[in-house]
Amino acid sequence: MARRVLFRLREYDEVFRSAFTRVMRANAEGAYPLLKQIPTELRREIHTSQVTLPSGEALKNEPFELKVPFQFKLSDMISGDIDAFAMSAAASGRAYGEAAMRQLLRFSGAISEGMGNAIDGKGRPFGWPVILEILDGMDIDFDENGEPQLPQMISDIDISKVVAYPPLSEADRPAYDALIEKKRKEFNARRRNRTLS
Repeated sequence: MARRVLFRLREYDEVFRSAFTRVMRANAEGAYPLLKQIPTELRREIHTSQVTLPSGEALKNEPFELKVPFQFKLSDMISGDIDAFAMSAAASGRAYGEAAMRQLLRFSGAISEGMGNAIDGKGRPFGWPVILEILDGMDIDFDENGEPQLPQMISDIDISKVVAYPPLSEADRPAYDALIEKKRKEFNARRRNRTLS
């Protein structure tokens, strides 16, 4: 009686891993569009990164591990079930996207705190007075048409969506215009300094 022998082709493992990673990443970026705007690169080793705060203190960002659930069954792999592969990659992508976003927001929040850019809303409703206070503490760039490139906002309630800026009321317009003019002057001064240095 002939014995059934399991065998393994390593190049298939690599192709599967590569395909799954690409599809998982695409699903993560579909669920969390901000991830698509963050450049990434593969590295053999990941080192601790750091940001130097105005105090001179170094804020360290230690490498972190993301564990992603993987629910693609062996029987699905053997039968080549593409639908099962796609469903598993989508679920893994959503889990990966949320975990990556939480880590990014944690570190960017720590940087904002350390740089003195974190604002206490003090129970005020979310709107332009609070937004203008936040924008006043950061650099703003302008495009070739002179339009301000305002930063994107993410709500902790749903980190998968970029929060739209509220409409400007007539009461908020003068404070907004004054801030944008101030930031335009700062932007032009930064450009002159970059050109001359």
